[in-house]
Amino acid sequence: MAWSETIQTWMRVMCSVLGLSFIVCSILLIYVGALVDNAVFQYGTFIISEDFSNSSRAAILIGVFMLGILWLQITGAIREWAFLMFLNSALLGYLMVLGVVLMHSIQNDEQRLNSQLYYGLLSSLKRYGENSEMGAAFRIGWSHVQRSKNCCGTNNYTDWEDVRMITYDPQVPISCCKHKISFCSDNVTFFNSTEDSEFIHTQGCYSEVRQDIPLDRLLLVIFPFEVIGILSVIMSAYLSWKWRGRGRENRMRIIRNPTGHQNLIEEDSTSQN
Repeated sequence: MAWSETIQTWMRVMCSVLGLSFIVCSILLIYVGALVDNAVFQYGTFIISEDFSNSSRAAILIGVFMLGILWLQITGAIREWAFLMFLNSALLGYLMVLGVVLMHSIQNDEQRLNSQLYYGLLSSLKRYGENSEMGAAFRIGWSHVQRSKNCCGTNNYTDWEDVRMITYDPQVPISCCKHKISFCSDNVTFFNSTEDSEFIHTQGCYSEVRQDIPLDRLLLVIFPFEVIGILSVIMSAYLSWKWRGRGRENRMRIIRNPTGHQNLIEEDSTSQN
């Protein structure tokens, strides 16, 4: 009995600690999910943002829902309420299943994002000089990316060699320039990257933009979320089972001796003797 009480006490403490850890994981899940959702929207010129926003928004919803039920685990562990611990284990189990599904979805999204972003950058670069609404959108998108990321082209600056003749820029867009000088791109030769790097940024934009969409960080946050969740489900279910059994034993004692008065008298007389 003493060993069982020790285990229960230890699990009560661990459930409270895991609950606090869940708060940290849930906040991180919401934060990283918001980062991914914002980045996907920001680069919507080059990718279909709706293809990748579902995973980030699902992560945010799971994080919010987790914060909403954390009080079940902490309150149930402190007050030793079997029903709260049972409800907590059931809801956590459901969240863990959703987390596994989300991890699989994110892995698929990563593969699709790599190809869609790469070909989206390449195709938009080819249409940079189009006299159309899409061409104007691509010019704005590329200008923002190249200025903010200090990059030029998709793979590198030589990607602009094939499209420079159909654009209004002399060699490469002015947004590739290291300095705000309108004629800096006139000096680009595409033959000597060392010399060209004196005037423009020569590294490509694909890797820079890809790092800006942190789907991999979302996976890193979900993994400890799953581990903590599984431990919490096991502990919550065990405590719920033990406390329900203890409550059943107490009710059986009351049924066998409804008043309890006789037992108290016998105990007092025994202690006096």
